[in-house]
Amino acid sequence: ERAHNLRQLLRAHLLMEKDVDYIIQDDKVVIIDENTGRPQPGRRFSDGLHQAIEAKEGVSIQKETQTYATITLQNYFRMYKKLSGMTGTASTEANELKQIYKIEVLSIPTHRNCVREDANDEVYMTEREKYNAILKEIKEIHEKGCPILIGTESVEISEKLSRILRQHRLEHTVLNAKQHDKEAEIVALAGKKDAITIATNMAGRGTDIKLEEGVAGLGGLHVIGTTRHQSRRTDRQLRGRCARQGDPGVSKFYISFEDPLMRLFASPRLTTILQKFRPPEGEPISAGILNKSIETAQKRVEQRNYTIRKHTLEYDDVMNKQRQEIYSFRNEVLQTIDIQALAVDLLRSVCENAAGRFFKSRSTDGGWDPEGYRQWLMQHFPISFDENLFNDEYLEIEQLENMAADKVVATFHEKINRENNKVQDLANTTSKPALDAVRNLIIRKCDQLWQEHLLAMDHLRSDVNLRAVGQRDPLMEFKHEAFSLFSEFGRTLREDIAQSLFRFEIVTRQQMDLQQLLAKMHLETTRSFTDDLEQPLQVAPVALPPVKMEASQARQPVIAGIRTGRNDFCPCGSGKKYKKCCGLDGEEEQ
Repeated sequence: ERAHNLRQLLRAHLLMEKDVDYIIQDDKVVIIDENTGRPQPGRRFSDGLHQAIEAKEGVSIQKETQTYATITLQNYFRMYKKLSGMTGTASTEANELKQIYKIEVLSIPTHRNCVREDANDEVYMTEREKYNAILKEIKEIHEKGCPILIGTESVEISEKLSRILRQHRLEHTVLNAKQHDKEAEIVALAGKKDAITIATNMAGRGTDIKLEEGVAGLGGLHVIGTTRHQSRRTDRQLRGRCARQGDPGVSKFYISFEDPLMRLFASPRLTTILQKFRPPEGEPISAGILNKSIETAQKRVEQRNYTIRKHTLEYDDVMNKQRQEIYSFRNEVLQTIDIQALAVDLLRSVCENAAGRFFKSRSTDGGWDPEGYRQWLMQHFPISFDENLFNDEYLEIEQLENMAADKVVATFHEKINRENNKVQDLANTTSKPALDAVRNLIIRKCDQLWQEHLLAMDHLRSDVNLRAVGQRDPLMEFKHEAFSLFSEFGRTLREDIAQSLFRFEIVTRQQMDLQQLLAKMHLETTRSFTDDLEQPLQVAPVALPPVKMEASQARQPVIAGIRTGRNDFCPCGSGKKYKKCCGLDGEEEQ
């Protein structure tokens, strides 16, 4: 537990960045979607990571959430009988769509010809040079009156660029996860003359920026990208904000070798060449080898992300089979009409499985344990069995199973009839509330143990990668361990439900009122007893009718003198203790 807490602490402080992975809003940590840039209220990191981030940021720490159900998006989409979609950037992911969803990608011609001008990327050695070039470009375009959309990678960069524009007194609007409630208003004004809009991926996908009348003649909307994103799709989506429906527009990206994409995924050979032939300060680099290197870096990231998604899907396919089993059983419990028959089948299967553990073979030592089976039955069910009931050597295991199961099922039927009669005798109805109680009991127990199983599977998923140290395939090890865990989960679920079928009780309203009265009387008795022990008895004042008395009849208070203790010196002056002197006479009189 301590190692886990330390690991989450280090992740919160070193890996999770404010205004990149999350924002602080209303004294809460709100997750930012890395693809859309939108806040995700209600979502929380698991395994204590969210609490570690809350402690890091000094906001109120909330309780850990419990996972009720999990499913990947891929398996969620596979649940639909028909699957289709529409996007302008699916061609780069055609291979993944084919492999995972078995669907083809078809390109449809645009309604009007696209007249957008895609300028060559400008590459700089440092981030400072890049921002200076972006600022110079913004000033030149702003003087023409064209609207500008500046795309940033995170909330942090959008606010950094906003500070730079404020220092140069350029009026602008910022659209990120912190201003998502004003998104429609900001997008509506982004196409006006002289408008400057700084936005994260929120405005980079799915938004249609309408141009004000006369803006098209000035050159349309200009899109400036502050960096290349890790996915080519995201870059294409940002370019697609301008030159829509035949309107003019220009897009241009600015890159530095200090950007995460170039720093992590660019070719080391390219970096070595640029260090030897470094251009002058502020001068951009433009060469075919750079554009090719950038695209290669993006392809590496896309391939890496695809491998991660495929790897996650392979693990979730194991969980998906378990998920189908447990939800089919749950739906059967909810939809079946004869829930009593389902409960009887469950009781018989529990007795049969237990008999298989105690009756294996008569020839092996300890392989045939009739007394152990009897004790197990009496521990799990409120039923007594005769001492030598299962000791008959001529009975087969199937006969022993049926003997135990028949008695358990008969007791269960008596239990159901007894609970139903409580309500029928009281209300003179033919309803059977005991069957509804059985249905609710099975569902509640199923949900409770399924949550615990999901937690165990999460721990297995995080720990199984260590098997690679022993030259074992983590995926195969995960499949084997997951099968064992699910088998144990099924056995525990059946046994717990079988025990609970004999532990519930229907309490009518009159019985409930009586029980509440007895509980209240017990509470008052306990309270008065403890009050007598902890504090002196206090008599509540009682209002009595006034009584007229003569002044001479009024009783005067009795003033008691100072009482001498038994171990004090006697007041007679003898020098002895009071209990050995004058006090001795008083004790003899008593």
